[in-house]
This record gives sequence, C-alpha cells and structure tokens, in this order.
Amino acid sequence: MVSYLYFCSLLIHSLTTKLIFEILIIYIYTYFNFNS
Repeated sequence: MVSYLYFCSLLIHSLTTKLIFEILIIYIYTYFNFNS
C-alpha cells in the first residue's frame, strides 16, 4: 500500500514536471518567433 502511494506520487510529480517543462519550451519558442 505504501509503495503504491509512493509510486502514484512519483508518477504525478513526473507528469507535472514534464508538463511544466513542455509549457516552458512552447512559451520560449513562441516568444522567439514573435521577436524575430
């Protein structure tokens, strides 16, 4: 049970980190596109 909860929290954490990273990349990409 504890390992299951740990796995879930780890999965959620990696997903949110991935999401934030992708949003950051998209933001930077559009920013440079609008500036050039």
